[in-house]
Amino acid sequence: MKGIEMSEEQKHSYFRIRTNPMRIRQAASMNLNGYWWIYFIGIFVYYFFSDILINVVGRYFPSGYMAIPMSNLPEEIQKSVAMPQIPVVLFFYVLLMSGAFELGRAVYSLSALRNRLVIPRLVFEGFSVYFRATAICVIRYLLTALGFMCFFFPGIVVNYAYSQAYYLLAEDEKRSVIECLRESRRMMVGNKLTLFRLDLTYFFLVFASYLPSYILVGNGTVSVDGINGMLTFYLLQIPYFMAMSSFCMGRTVFYELLRFGSFKNFKYRGEDFFREIGSL
Repeated sequence: MKGIEMSEEQKHSYFRIRTNPMRIRQAASMNLNGYWWIYFIGIFVYYFFSDILINVVGRYFPSGYMAIPMSNLPEEIQKSVAMPQIPVVLFFYVLLMSGAFELGRAVYSLSALRNRLVIPRLVFEGFSVYFRATAICVIRYLLTALGFMCFFFPGIVVNYAYSQAYYLLAEDEKRSVIECLRESRRMMVGNKLTLFRLDLTYFFLVFASYLPSYILVGNGTVSVDGINGMLTFYLLQIPYFMAMSSFCMGRTVFYELLRFGSFKNFKYRGEDFFREIGSL
């Protein structure tokens, strides 16, 4: 995994981001000019293996179901809410594969941003350090789940606190799992709200791109009970995956700002572009 050469002091130096989230989104979108479609292919490959495939396998090859435990919820909620049953195969697929693909997406996005090297196969790069990537995934899920059990808000805070762990491992594959999680938590101090606001800038784009497929399935125009219906559904979701490509690059630019503090300080191919954006 190729990263920027940094001193030990630089590796542990992070910034409080004060850049307007809309400016971050603008910079991410403009940076994709000229190779957006190629970048989209890699992100689509990521979603194929981390979303589409597991939904298809879970629907047609469930091999049993597991119910979501509700004992910790208030009795009135247990009576009024029908919690979905999760296919066992889907649960274990997510548990065992999500970490590697999340790391691969980080490697792919950093490569595209830093070097303009858009190589879709990098999405599979996370398997080179599979056990560490999976360990980060499992620990994040457990900590986030514990946070949600302590009311909703703590779960969101925990999720954002450890949101940079994969980028840290992508940048330096020698880092341990604990170091990645600890460093992510430290670099997100004072930055969680900024990342949340950045995510919100993509909300309407992502929602609007997903809405057509949701409506057509909801009113029965498209049925997902058969293979043809599932294929049609995911073809209709291509605009959604396009929107998520922009979202992924936006989060990658956010990580770089955590590292360098300002567009003007980006130190690799494309630095002139970001310095120009930073001077606006």
